[in-house]
Amino acid sequence: MKIKIMTLGLCLFASQFLAAQDAAVEDFLKRLEAFNEKTTSIVSDFEQVQEFSFLEEKMNSSGKFYFMKPGIMKWDQIKPEPYFFVIKENEAYKSDGNGIKKIPVNSPQIIGFKKFLMQTMDGSILKSDDFTHEITLTDLSAKITLVPQQRALKRMFSQVRLVFDKKTLLLTELTFYESAEDFRSVYFSQHELNTLTDAAQFTR
Repeated sequence: MKIKIMTLGLCLFASQFLAAQDAAVEDFLKRLEAFNEKTTSIVSDFEQVQEFSFLEEKMNSSGKFYFMKPGIMKWDQIKPEPYFFVIKENEAYKSDGNGIKKIPVNSPQIIGFKKFLMQTMDGSILKSDDFTHEITLTDLSAKITLVPQQRALKRMFSQVRLVFDKKTLLLTELTFYESAEDFRSVYFSQHELNTLTDAAQFTR
């Protein structure tokens, strides 16, 4: 009888814990949606670290990231060498020191950034049928793991991890996993919200 009571107590505790977790996740998602609705632009510093099994050393880069609704972004790398690319709704272009060149909007690089950065910034990625997602909350952060469902995306990434500051609701880390050994992580900091009013910052 004592074993049955203990088992029942454990089951009750587990169900209450899961219910509390579900409620906390639901609260976080509501707060994130409200935050995304009132955010018109974001400017952040970034540090990118790339680790690949075929390379002996990590590849590091840093710069500025710009995003403005309804769907314009600029990846402005400063180190190790100047490089930037801009994505708008139906066009993309880059500059690597040899002038400005157009990029096909269906290129893997552009598809990846549109799917994960732009849709993360406007909040639509968690409503997309292109991924399944799992959310884990800690005291300080919310970690969201996205697993692609479309064949084209599966060829690019096995999964993607997003980390948000649970208090500020800002994206602090984005990691693309091609495999367990091959991945790139982007760390965002020094965020400025709603400071961009036109698209001038997205051109040179």
